[in-house]
Amino acid sequence: MSDDWEEIRRLAGDLQRIQLSGASQKLSERNIIEIVMKLQSCGLLDVLHTSDGKKYITPQHLLKEIKEELDVCGGRIPLGELAKILCVDYVHVEIQSSILSKSDSSVFLVLGQLVNNDYIDRLCEEVNEVLQQKGCISIATLTKEYDLPSEFLEEQIGKRIGSIIEGFKDEENQKNILTMSYVLRQKARVRGVLSAITVPTGVASLIQKFDFSEELFFSMADELIRLGRIHGSLIGGKKASKATYIPHAYQKSQNEWVDSFFATNSYLEYDALSRLGIQDTKSYIKKRFKDSDIVYLSSCAVGQVLVDSIDASIDEVITSNFWMEARTLLPSILSDEDIRTILKKSIDERDYSASIVGDTVVISNNFISKLKEPFTELIRKKAQEDVDSGKIASIISGKNKSKLTINEDTGSKKDDRRKKATGGKVGGGTQGRETKTKSTKKKKQHKKEKFSDSEDENELENDATNLIFMTAPEIKHKIKIMDCVDGMPDDVYEELASLLQPEFNTNYADLAKEWYQSAISASMQNKRKALGDISEKVSSIVCTIRLFNKGISVFKDDSVKSQLEKHLVKTICTDLINEIFISVNNSPEKITISSSEQRSKLLQSMSTEQAKPLLKIHKALGGGNVDEFIESLEDNFEEGVGVSFRSKPDKKKDRQVLFSHRQNLLEQLNACPEEEEALILHLVVLISFQLIHNQMIHASGKFVPQIISLLNEGLDSDAQILLASYQSKVIELLKANDESEKNDIKGFLVELTPAVKKLPSMLKKTADPNA
Repeated sequence: MSDDWEEIRRLAGDLQRIQLSGASQKLSERNIIEIVMKLQSCGLLDVLHTSDGKKYITPQHLLKEIKEELDVCGGRIPLGELAKILCVDYVHVEIQSSILSKSDSSVFLVLGQLVNNDYIDRLCEEVNEVLQQKGCISIATLTKEYDLPSEFLEEQIGKRIGSIIEGFKDEENQKNILTMSYVLRQKARVRGVLSAITVPTGVASLIQKFDFSEELFFSMADELIRLGRIHGSLIGGKKASKATYIPHAYQKSQNEWVDSFFATNSYLEYDALSRLGIQDTKSYIKKRFKDSDIVYLSSCAVGQVLVDSIDASIDEVITSNFWMEARTLLPSILSDEDIRTILKKSIDERDYSASIVGDTVVISNNFISKLKEPFTELIRKKAQEDVDSGKIASIISGKNKSKLTINEDTGSKKDDRRKKATGGKVGGGTQGRETKTKSTKKKKQHKKEKFSDSEDENELENDATNLIFMTAPEIKHKIKIMDCVDGMPDDVYEELASLLQPEFNTNYADLAKEWYQSAISASMQNKRKALGDISEKVSSIVCTIRLFNKGISVFKDDSVKSQLEKHLVKTICTDLINEIFISVNNSPEKITISSSEQRSKLLQSMSTEQAKPLLKIHKALGGGNVDEFIESLEDNFEEGVGVSFRSKPDKKKDRQVLFSHRQNLLEQLNACPEEEEALILHLVVLISFQLIHNQMIHASGKFVPQIISLLNEGLDSDAQILLASYQSKVIELLKANDESEKNDIKGFLVELTPAVKKLPSMLKKTADPNA
């Protein structure tokens, strides 16, 4: 031991001697800094700069100073303030503080602050003082007061409950700390408040008025009710805004009132129960009257007594075949919807033969049948009138129009090809019309008739919904004037009319359909006969048109030939088409056609299958070409009309037609009065043309000069002079305005007329010497 002290004395002497001796060499401050930096870079020295740059400090010494400063500041200091006090960068202070909190369990780094157990203990002592004064304190309040995290405070205070803090955590809310005396006081207050209440009271108002804790109030109230310390119940859940406390005394009187009202009136209004403080009214009724048969409506619950009275009233209605207003038998608070629900339930469950009208009126089905009786004859009468007047037919034609577009200017590709094929005719010469190239087509096979009764039946079936017997207001008016419905509400009349209208319309449509089908059947029989007649008629007229067209070919002037051909198309061909269109008309109504527009309108009323071929024939008229018209007629007549006609030329028939035509003209000439000079000239010219050229010609009076020019080739000079004189005088007569002049001309014509009328007879003898 003495040797150690000797060694210490020796070392102390050496130190004193070195300190007192002068240095032979000194390092500058810059050199010192460079040396320290070199040592740091080599890892031989671990020191920190102070913030003023005048000192070096080791991390261990910084840690020591942080501990000492924390103790000096009472156990809590912010890191920023610590960095200023120690003159060290904040980063170094933060690193060392983190190391300290991890190595020392009594030190905590919280929100940039160092806190030790000493500070926390003092904090808990302060909290305990406040707790003993108030009886309740929350972690949230402490968080605001001490500026520390709620989780940190809850954890540290929880460790000290029972030691430093004399209290306990609330079971309902772990963030509240209570004392037993506080709990006892609050329980006594809750017991007192609830014991004093005599009517249902909202919990929210109690908590607000007496400053109760919501969680503590519910837990204490439940405990007091469970132990029987207070007599009442909490309803509406555990939220103060919805919960209500109801004393047993009030609940008893409430139940007594509900039982008494229900026994007397056999219904309970939901709003009335709500005014008594009952929240879930339907659940309350189900629980209170679980053994009763109750009907739950939108506004109230109805007992079996009311339901039985309704059943008895409905029985009486059915027995007496009458009607009743149910509103007078039920409480006034029931809405129309509620009344209808009760009535429907009674009728459905007991299968009553009755109907509900206007929500509140029950009518026996027999009574409704009685109301229908006056309408039966009206339905029959209206159906018959509408069929006879053609109204049913017009509805069908109006609703089933073909969508076929009729365009007079554009033809189908088929028509274009036909025109090209027939476009090779040459003009002039008696054989020019014979040299055209005709398109050859395979004739269609006979097909069954497409346009039968079934088409009209389907049309009427589809349009049955458009047949209206009466409107609802009209039916209402008819019902209202009946003696058996006096006293019914006005809205019942409307609903009754709406109820009966579909049935009336259906009966009317069925009856109209039946009678219309009968009319159609009769019409179709007539139509079949008419189609046979039209077939023969078309064959005859087509033969006549061919002969007239052949007569036109005698003329050499193309312009005259074209005009005569157009005249033939506009007259005989057009009349033929009109006859065809009238024959295929499906309507029972008789129609007449005198224009192209009427034919187009009729096409629109036909089905597409029928209208399409007839449209082609209709368009063929527009070309003014007789051959094209006849070809179109041959191609489309059978498809459009449903029957065929004989189109092949027959020489025997041609001779008969020529003879009949000539005889007809001669009869007209013989019957023509002497004063009809223009008509006499016209007839003589036509007959002469046929006798000379053995061909018929269809021409109006304006073509007489051209025909006479052609006749001169076959007349002798006397006949030529006679015709020329007679023609010129007829023209002068037509142009003359003076009566005296007209009389002079007529006198001259009277002298010539007998000779002119004999001219066809002379030509006939010349053409046939044996005549």
